[in-house]
Amino acid sequence: MNAVDHGLLAVDPEEADFDDHRRKSRDRWLATYSMKALKQGAAVDALIVKHRRFDELIAALDRMFLLAKEVQQPVGGVIRGTAGVGKTMLCRYFMDTLPHHNLAERSTGMILIRMRRGNSLTGVVQQVLKQLNYPLLKVNSTTLDAKRSLSIDALRRHKTRLILVDEGHQVVAMRGAKADDSSAASEYFRELMDEARLAVCLVGGPSLAELKAIDPYLDSRCIVNESLRDFAMDEDWMSLARAMLPETATLNLRGIQSSREGFQALHKTARGNLRRLKQFLTELAMVTVDSGKVAPEKATLQLAFQRAFGSEERSDCPWI
Repeated sequence: MNAVDHGLLAVDPEEADFDDHRRKSRDRWLATYSMKALKQGAAVDALIVKHRRFDELIAALDRMFLLAKEVQQPVGGVIRGTAGVGKTMLCRYFMDTLPHHNLAERSTGMILIRMRRGNSLTGVVQQVLKQLNYPLLKVNSTTLDAKRSLSIDALRRHKTRLILVDEGHQVVAMRGAKADDSSAASEYFRELMDEARLAVCLVGGPSLAELKAIDPYLDSRCIVNESLRDFAMDEDWMSLARAMLPETATLNLRGIQSSREGFQALHKTARGNLRRLKQFLTELAMVTVDSGKVAPEKATLQLAFQRAFGSEERSDCPWI
């Protein structure tokens, strides 16, 4: 008598093993954090808190966007800072919140590209074309000249006013490229400013301070020179920390700010770094929710620190 005779379907042993593996994987994940905790952690992670310096840099980008195509002089800039200070978040926020206007098309009025280590001009042009809705055009050494010209014409047609170049310090890392080498990405950015009359802002690491030595011609066009830094233990830090500490019926992290010592411990935990602050608060929210408490206790703070930064940093935990 077979399974079909009883209205049953035969189960493939391999499928049964796969389903069992999937269940075990899910149980393993939920043993770390519940779905409720993951949802709360995602909410903290998604927070974008504007601080004083953030607003100043948004204003600088607004200025570059508006001046491009309106003045004859090249419009360019540099925003540099160490890892985790919020440079990429700044770029994405500016792109996502660009107001509707008649100066340029909504989707291509500004574009964001990301340079990679050893990125040649072919990679840069490929990204520009992709952002302008030419995803299938491949750029290689044979087609570079034609695609380079196409990208510049396309930027003109789309009335693009600003290109943000994330990881822009890779321009400096390309030390082998000469300033007058037609294959260099830096020369391409100069051409965009001069010929397409759009603004170019390089956003990257501290080595962008060396741009003048690598390409003085590009540096002379990047008049706007700004930086983002880790926070000192001051009013700006306390204002940022307050804004990132959620207070709801199910989760209240505001108790950390009950004293200056709490702010100092939070600053030591994050080392004044925005990315580390988010990492810690995200873990803290999830650990607190799964502890069944509304507010974190000492043990919760310690566990969140360990999960966020690993056991090797345990001795640096200020919550012990």
